[in-house]
Amino acid sequence: MSKKEIKNQKKTKRDSKLPVYKRFKELNSKKNEIIVQMFRRINQRKIEVDYILTDSWFTTMSLISKLLKINKKINIIGMYKYNSKLVIGNKEMSIKQLRKLKKKLKRSRSKRLYYMSYIGEMDGTKVKIFLTRKGINGAWHTIISTDTNLAFNRMIEIYNIRWTIEVFFKEAKQLLGLGKNQSTNFDVQVAQTTITMIQYLLVSLKYRMEAYETIGGLFKDIKQDYIEHKLNERLLLAIIEILAVSDLLTAGVDIEETISKLICYSDSLSFLRNNQDNVNITKLAA
Repeated sequence: MSKKEIKNQKKTKRDSKLPVYKRFKELNSKKNEIIVQMFRRINQRKIEVDYILTDSWFTTMSLISKLLKINKKINIIGMYKYNSKLVIGNKEMSIKQLRKLKKKLKRSRSKRLYYMSYIGEMDGTKVKIFLTRKGINGAWHTIISTDTNLAFNRMIEIYNIRWTIEVFFKEAKQLLGLGKNQSTNFDVQVAQTTITMIQYLLVSLKYRMEAYETIGGLFKDIKQDYIEHKLNERLLLAIIEILAVSDLLTAGVDIEETISKLICYSDSLSFLRNNQDNVNITKLAA
């Protein structure tokens, strides 16, 4: 935005009771401060949290300490990019020094990663550090966890959940128009972002209820042929149910024969002809 547009944003009158007023006050706040505020609200509402997952942009010992002050029971897992010193027993070593101790290098076959783990204190907080790399000559990555009992494979599985955030942003931008609103009004931008998130939640919930499974990419498997197949299948089951009820009302009706005739003479059900699955479904219904 231009300087003039930014000034106009500040002149907009907002009711202090509205959520958008709070969002506007957060504009000049640091991201780590926003995280602490968000978690404080979550904790006040007594929403149970097992782990907080952060990437290398946010993971700092300062942030970890602030989050633990709010709730000591939660655990934090984050990618760590600093060469901090870890106190192990009475010995202090930097992360770069720990990487050179290759005698402790282990291999996770299921994750295809090499790793080392250490438990110690960093800035007064007890943590478990995982030093991991892909292949013997791969680049080192440091992952820090406040859960000192966490095994490497389990830690990777939990941390991979964070990838769903990236999936959300990609799909929300490409398919739901997140960030494409051209309004220069801050309130409109907040409203558009909120609506997009609600849309994503509703579509996710609908898919999970229908498919009975979670998904990595929300729209990955939702294709036209899949939708048509599901629709045809539901129509057939509805017809079978109607005939089953009819059989109770008019004894002597042969369901299998009736369905066979429907499929044989109905053009709309021609796709079921010579379909062995149809026979199996019919028998189960009978």
